[in-house]
Formats: sequence, structure tokens, C-alpha cells
Amino acid sequence: MYRHLRGLLVLFAVAAMACTLCAPAWAQDPEDAKKAEKQPGGEEDVQAQAGEKPALRYVNIAAEFGEGYEYLADIGARIDDARQKLDAKALTSLAVTLFEAERASEKQSSAVTGVMLLTEATDIAKLAQDANALGHLAAIWGDHTLGAGDRAKQEEVRALAEEAAGKTKRGPNTGDIVFDNWTNWWIKCYVDGWYRGYVAPWGELTVYNVGVGPTSLYARADFTDGSWKYWGTQWIQLNPYMYYTWRLWP
Repeated sequence: MYRHLRGLLVLFAVAAMACTLCAPAWAQDPEDAKKAEKQPGGEEDVQAQAGEKPALRYVNIAAEFGEGYEYLADIGARIDDARQKLDAKALTSLAVTLFEAERASEKQSSAVTGVMLLTEATDIAKLAQDANALGHLAAIWGDHTLGAGDRAKQEEVRALAEEAAGKTKRGPNTGDIVFDNWTNWWIKCYVDGWYRGYVAPWGELTVYNVGVGPTSLYARADFTDGSWKYWGTQWIQLNPYMYYTWRLWP
């Protein structure tokens, strides 16, 4: 008799465990469901916060600028691709292309402008906490030739870059590069072909979190008479945690 009772108790226990394991999602504890939710910060969150934009590949942006701007024929498709990939650097480059066309033609597209693209790129870099991209964007925001010429926005984005750099210090995959200006000229600075901003006379410009490996450095001072002076291209081997200083002499 006791053997039969013991057998029934075992069967009841097994049945209870099966019910627990097979419980539908609506029957789970709300706290457990919350824990199972995806944590923020991934690419999906950046995409959601960046928001969807109307497709531009079928908009004839070149026609809005007129004759001589055929090089803008595919810019709509390139913008769509950069938006799809959340590529802040590509959007920044495309913004510079639009700024050039806007200044030369004194016109703007009704569908997209350089400032719009620069704002999108800044939002993406900010959400991703990409100090490198934010540093590049700060330079373009303040540049009157290549960018928006907005010094207030430049300082705002530069502060974001410094904040992001503080959260992601140089480490096993990155280093920092300092352009050390020993001249009385304003000098444009480039890392791996990317324009990273001006360094003031007798000042310094730090580019944070550059990927390790072979790295190209270039600098150029443009003068009012149309002449210029350049430094580089200089190639360096940037190592993990490295803080490299490149001195620019007259």
C-alpha cells in the first residue's frame, strides 16, 4: 500500500514540474519577463532612436542644383545606404559634398541639406558613443569651408566627443594622436585620410581612440595668397594604449 502511495506522489511531482516548464509566456512572472527583455545599447536601439527617413534614391537632387552638378546624380542612393548602415562617417562625407554644392550654387535641395545630414551623423555618433566620429563631426560643424561654420555647435559636439572619449579610454585596440603645432599658422589635420579639424597656432589637437596598426598622418596650412604648406604623409605604427605626438615645425 505504501509503495502505491509513494508511486502516486512521484507521479504528481513529475506532472507539476511539467506544467511549470510548459507554462505559456502569459503565465510567467512579470519580473522574469522584464529580466528577459533585451538590454539597451545595441544596434537595434540606435536604429530605433535614429528613426526612419524617406528614401532619396529616386529624388533628382542634381537637377535641383542645375547644370554642372551631375556628380550629385547618385548622392540620394548613397545617403540611403549610409542611413541604412548607420554610418556616421559616410553621412558626414556626404554632408561635406552637399555643403560644397550649396555654397557654389547658392541653392539647396528641397529633400536634404548638408546641415540635415550633419545632424543625423551627429545623432548616430552620439547614440553609439563614438568619440572618434564625434571629434571629426565637431571639426566639420565649425569649418566655414568644408562644413556648417557653426562654432557654437562645434563646441557642443566637441564636448560630446570628450565625454565619449572619457567613457572609452584608449585600450588594447586604440591609441590617441596629438597634432602639436609649433607654428603661427592654423593647420588642418588628417588621420587615415579623414579630416579631424584645425589646430590653432602654438596649440594642440588630440584625436582620440584611433584604431591600432599602420596609420597615416597629414597636415596642411592654407594661406590667403593661394599657396600652402603641408606635412606628411607620415606613416606611423600606432600601438595599443599609445599616446603619439606629431610635432609640426615651420
